[in-house]
Amino acid sequence: MRCPSCDRGELVPEAVEGRRWSYRNLPDIELPADLVIPTCSECGESVIDRALAGVLDRVLAPEYERQLREKAESALELLAQTGIRQRDLEPLLGLSAGYLSKVKKGKDSSAQLVATLMLLAVDPTLIERLRRLWSTQADLAAERAETICQMTWSLSTPAAATTEFVPPPEPTEQPALERVVELFPSRIAA
Repeated sequence: MRCPSCDRGELVPEAVEGRRWSYRNLPDIELPADLVIPTCSECGESVIDRALAGVLDRVLAPEYERQLREKAESALELLAQTGIRQRDLEPLLGLSAGYLSKVKKGKDSSAQLVATLMLLAVDPTLIERLRRLWSTQADLAAERAETICQMTWSLSTPAAATTEFVPPPEPTEQPALERVVELFPSRIAA
């Protein structure tokens, strides 16, 4: 059969060790070495029909769930190392008491929860910001402006290119939002 992508090569069944595949939000799950996928001999494009898509789903779903569990457990461990207690985090994430303990012990969890846990583990300062944002008095626009000003300051200071820590300037020293937009228009969503 001719390749529908390039119309030059022939589709040949290939089972390749180390082949990685994008599945849901994970870009690189390794496929089993014996899984045969029709691949173009010319352009290398893989062609998936409905039946093969079902096989891929059955093969990749368990590995996807395992990866989510590992990422969640790793994030929770990093958060614990920084002194953040699960029982303090659960209400901020809208979770019932004890839910994160179940996740830590291997309970399946959503990609959304795992993504949030990973972001908080990488930058635990976001937890305090999340507390502020849940307030009924929270001003999202002000929080966004503060973030943009801090980004502008960190990108424009000579210390940004070094490992030296320099605290951000006082709010009165931060540039006006119009200046931030002028300096970094591609980083600011409209």
